[in-house]
Amino acid sequence: MSNQLKSQHKGKLRHRECHILCFTGAGHGLTHMFMILFAPLLGVMADDLELSISIMAFYVTVANFCYGVGAIPAGWLGDRLGDKPLLVVFFAGCGLGSLMVGVSQSVWLLAVGVVILGLAASIYHPVGIAMISKSVATRGRALGINGIFGSVGTAAGPAFASLVAAWTGSWRWAFISLAIPSFLCAVWLYRSSVFDQPIEDRNAEVPAAGQSIAGKTYLWLFVFLLAAMTCGGVFYHMILTMLPRQLVVGGWPNADDNSMLGGILAGVVLVFGAVGQYVAGYLADRYDGRWLYVGSLVLIIPFVYLIAVATGYVLLAIACVGAFFMFSIQPIENTLIATYAPRSWLGVVFGAKFVFVFGVGGTGSWLSGLLVDGPGLSSVFQVAAVFVTIAALCAFIASQVSIASCEHSSA
Repeated sequence: MSNQLKSQHKGKLRHRECHILCFTGAGHGLTHMFMILFAPLLGVMADDLELSISIMAFYVTVANFCYGVGAIPAGWLGDRLGDKPLLVVFFAGCGLGSLMVGVSQSVWLLAVGVVILGLAASIYHPVGIAMISKSVATRGRALGINGIFGSVGTAAGPAFASLVAAWTGSWRWAFISLAIPSFLCAVWLYRSSVFDQPIEDRNAEVPAAGQSIAGKTYLWLFVFLLAAMTCGGVFYHMILTMLPRQLVVGGWPNADDNSMLGGILAGVVLVFGAVGQYVAGYLADRYDGRWLYVGSLVLIIPFVYLIAVATGYVLLAIACVGAFFMFSIQPIENTLIATYAPRSWLGVVFGAKFVFVFGVGGTGSWLSGLLVDGPGLSSVFQVAAVFVTIAALCAFIASQVSIASCEHSSA
């Protein structure tokens, strides 16, 4: 192949990579916005539908449960049917579920809507991230950029829901209006010719786990990696649930509107988390992800503990630095899975990760509530620091397993 043809071919691949990052970024932002819409609207939804808060919270739990358990079958289908069809279903399904929730006048239509929304949203992580892992050459950086979209969705979701509900006078328009861009993305992706040709696996040179790691060693590697990621999910949900409240109580307890101030301060903190994702993704392309993972977890520990005792602007600064490292682990985790998981099971392994992180790890929100009602708010961050320590230990053991196995396979 001539240099000119090589250059043209390389340009086309870059063009496709940009489209892939565009669609997956939109999907990542939307999936987090959809799943966080319920939280700021819980009270008004319960009043309008004449339900108790506990019953309304049960519907949210159903959506979160579907969001978690749907990840493995979604990944399995993505590995066999292709990434594009599943992402079209994701966008269309989220739009349909959100629309049904928005127009629901009965508990039955609400129930169907939250189930469809949860199951459709569960498609994104195992399929979208697997697509990036297989098709973008600078995988770590791409996963970092994709993580920023997710952080923006998480930060923007509550503000979007509150503003739309206040502007229209009804919580329903928050769900209905967010369904529109989701439907548009489904049509745009379906009609896009960029995905008509099979996506080239840009990272095929990375050996599959079965090739580089013996069976039992491979199993133990993922046991400890998933254990670390599960503990990461627990402390992530603990911190994310109670950080807005801690920032106000520890920093500005006499503020007029504590809930709004807490949301604003948490939004500032999440900006630093997005920066951490990009930096970690950049580093993951250049250094051993196993040690980046261990290092990031170790660096999180003191900052999480200090959040419990710091006050004022010092608390805000510590939270920003802690968020930088806390969110940095996400692209590193995804890069590790993409490196060691068998190519034909990449979607399933990503699905398993998100079942543990969002399903099991999601109990961190419940645990944080118990701690606030018991020992107090500061204990949430002290216990979270313990989970970070356990995660770091599991990650360290996993790094030793993988190093030993790789050395053995190359001997």
